[in-house]
Amino acid sequence: MYTPHRVGSTKLFDRLCESRFSSGADLSDIQSVPPTMAHFTVKCHSGELGLDEVRDCIRRPFQRVLTLVRPFDEICISEYFHNISNPDSSFHFGTRDEVLNASTQTLAEHFCGIDWNSYPQLQPRKNATAIAEYCGIDYQEDFLDSTPPAFRVYHGAARDGELMVAVAQMDVISRRDTFREFINALGLPVQTQPKKRVVSCPSLSTHRWCRDKQRELTQHANVVEFLNNIRASGC
Repeated sequence: MYTPHRVGSTKLFDRLCESRFSSGADLSDIQSVPPTMAHFTVKCHSGELGLDEVRDCIRRPFQRVLTLVRPFDEICISEYFHNISNPDSSFHFGTRDEVLNASTQTLAEHFCGIDWNSYPQLQPRKNATAIAEYCGIDYQEDFLDSTPPAFRVYHGAARDGELMVAVAQMDVISRRDTFREFINALGLPVQTQPKKRVVSCPSLSTHRWCRDKQRELTQHANVVEFLNNIRASGC
């Protein structure tokens, strides 16, 4: 799995690793060559390492590259509120109490003062370009320049041979029937198929302690204009 931040990669990773004969790990946690099994998922993010570097880290060939797509402006809002009270983050505003007591205008000034284009790990086009450089498959026209399909599977080749690239919109994870179609399209060994499950719960972002502040911020006139410009930049 090779995605930008804040696109649902953790939820998809958990789904892929839940059955008995499959496993996986975040790239940062892998200390040796992954074990041989029906399917092993490596989770990592673009903007941090290229796929050639990921391949060298795990010393095993890829059979599939999976990625998720979400509009850049939504990624920025999600990342901001995910880290707004984290003092180690460059998006830090203050403590939870300071955030809750802050005016919407103050939060808007802080948010709009961030150079979001300087964070490649958040940019969908950086992710697409990295995948294209690795295997020649470029999904940007299908997913970033038009009304995207729910998902699409591409077939190409990289240095280890044939390679599948599967691209899906973020909300596919929460759409039971479409998610089943997406998983089936991956052609995973039968024993790694996810268990039957009900439709997943809504995004946790709607239940966060700062959900009201997030709603107020996204409705602020300056932020609406700022997000429109971000969207138009097409990062």
